Amino acid sequence: RHLGTTADICVEWDGFISTERVLIELKRNLNSKSEFNRLVGQIADLKPDRTNIIVVLCGETSAQWLDRLKATFKPSWLPPTLAILVRESVTSPSSP
Repeated sequence: RHLGTTADICVEWDGFISTERVLIELKRNLNSKSEFNRLVGQIADLKPDRTNIIVVLCGETSAQWLDRLKATFKPSWLPPTLAILVRESVTSPSSP
């Protein structure tokens, strides 16, 4: 549990000054608007401006939703940071 919500995986270790933490959110098959909205809500609940988060996308990932996810949570080079990792294939939107 973290700030009233849950993450899929939480890794903590004792740092020099305080306990350090990275939350990992796993998402399989990000290929619909409802799944995208749910993931954005889950990430927002984890407070990415105050917490280090890694989002791992596995299975099929739509290029459209991956691009929107990256635009929604632009990477920051200052802590805390949110990173997005894609484990499997990214699919292009189908042509009509």
